[in-house]
Amino acid sequence: MFSDKGISVKGSPREVAEISDVVITMLPSPSHVLNVYTGPNGLLNGENSVKPWLFIDSSTIEPQTTRKISSAVSNCALFDKRDHCVTPVMLDALVSEGVAAAEAGTLTFMVGGADEAYKAAKHLFSSMGKNAIYCGGAGTGSVSFC
Repeated sequence: MFSDKGISVKGSPREVAEISDVVITMLPSPSHVLNVYTGPNGLLNGENSVKPWLFIDSSTIEPQTTRKISSAVSNCALFDKRDHCVTPVMLDALVSEGVAAAEAGTLTFMVGGADEAYKAAKHLFSSMGKNAIYCGGAGTGSVSFC
């Protein structure tokens, strides 16, 4: 279905990470998030170097899982250094509305993580929704209210 529309389709999260500068995930549970990021075919796949400079997770999960994934991301190195960055960064970006808002492009994101990463990614949030609110460090976007 996606490939018919010219969208590149890959067989695993790791394959997606190999061709991406930014990866955005929105998954149903903490176990899914952990598997997609750190599982055998995950985005990080136990490697020390990754291509994406930014990971954004918009899953509705508890802050402890978010912080665990953020720590795993920050323990990696970038294949290609970006500006002053030598390690990738992660933002947790809880969304406040459901499917109808996603389809309409009117989501509101509550974002946690490094302020510099939030500023660099703000245009991405603007392309997916109407508001992005910076809440503070890693895990704060995963909390329902800032």
